[in-house]
Amino acid sequence: MTLRLPHPRRRRLAKWLAGAEDVVIAAHVETCERCASTLEELSIEAGLPDLEPDPELGRAIRESLPSPEGLNERVMQRIAERERVEQEMSLFIGLISLPKDAVELMMPPVPETDDPPAIDPAPEDHQREEDQ
Repeated sequence: MTLRLPHPRRRRLAKWLAGAEDVVIAAHVETCERCASTLEELSIEAGLPDLEPDPELGRAIRESLPSPEGLNERVMQRIAERERVEQEMSLFIGLISLPKDAVELMMPPVPETDDPPAIDPAPEDHQREEDQ
């Protein structure tokens, strides 16, 4: 059972939004949609800028900080390596499931009924019935 803390007041949320350090509020807002919604309202009321990424800023960063040499090749090599590992794991899992699949193919399906299975009398009972 997890302990649920009460929702913080709007004034406390506003202080946190303005930059006050409050670990309890930060953790609460991560899991509470109601308080996250209240924070959105408070940011609109305070006239805070929208937190959408600025495409101009991204372009400026890419121009001023070029990517390291060989980054594309290293990324593509890692992607190929990851795909190879996934294929190997898929093959391994397929090999592990082969015995199960073989048993399913060799064994006839068991009919589903609500009745308990009938028990055949012992072979000697059959002989006694035939003798009489």
